[in-house]
Amino acid sequence: MSPALATLPMLSVDELEIARFDTEGYLVCRGLVPGSSCDRLKAAFEDDIKPFRGVMARDTTREPEAHRFSESGAIVNALLHPHDLTRKAFRPFRDACLHVLSSSALLHWARRLIGADPVLVKSVYHESGTGKAPHADTHFMDSQLTGRMIGCWIALEDIAAQAGRFFVYPGSHRLHDATHFPEDAVEGFLAYESAMLEAIRGYYLEGDTANLRAFELARTRLADVIRGCRLACRTPELKKGDVLFWHARTLHGSLKPKNPPRTRHSLTGHFIPAGSRLLRYHSEVEPVPAREVDGLWVRYRGGRHWS
Repeated sequence: MSPALATLPMLSVDELEIARFDTEGYLVCRGLVPGSSCDRLKAAFEDDIKPFRGVMARDTTREPEAHRFSESGAIVNALLHPHDLTRKAFRPFRDACLHVLSSSALLHWARRLIGADPVLVKSVYHESGTGKAPHADTHFMDSQLTGRMIGCWIALEDIAAQAGRFFVYPGSHRLHDATHFPEDAVEGFLAYESAMLEAIRGYYLEGDTANLRAFELARTRLADVIRGCRLACRTPELKKGDVLFWHARTLHGSLKPKNPPRTRHSLTGHFIPAGSRLLRYHSEVEPVPAREVDGLWVRYRGGRHWS
């Protein structure tokens, strides 16, 4: 070994992975959640949730809706805040969600990536879907310390390529930073960001459902940025128990399923640092009262199970 190399500090595995997360904006951790915990949650979904014919809060609309099924019988409108369901019949499912999200290895990485104790502010359960366009979570929700929120996507089964895998654009969390991208690319991204935030605020704050065209125009601008920066799209292969963490600014989404009978049972969680407030649409700030459940700090919603 050369004298120069001998003087370099040795980095731990955690430090190397954190450096990778800082560079790429996402990190895949294999086998963080025990397979038995995944099986328990999936079984509770099949037993308690799928046969239910009432309404439940959904991720896309944040409104209570009935299940919508694909031709093959999979639920395509994902459940919002399954960890916070209050109906007695749903308790086994809710408790199984909390059991997965409070896995010690998962919380270890959430804590390392955030740099503080993580507080769960959102969860979503997917059986299948219809695909989701590239987006950055920060435009919808983030820590008041912008960029400090992280998301995690937990595979509850082996996710087949045809089932509509999760995708990410590595490095896209730095598109606003001229030290990492050319100035014209940053300007293009900031123009997209402004247009997207205007569309989001119009829809969620003003109820302007007729202005969905604004979302399409913003997405067109984003497509130009992605193409101009030659950002690569990655679709990591995730097996049961694997967890993909991503930065609040990382562009991500999900592919449209190509083989409808294949499901992608998965649970997502979003965490912000303890003591931080929640930022919505880069315009509204909310306090985050929290309670501890099995070692996991959870935003206390006072019995509400939709936002």
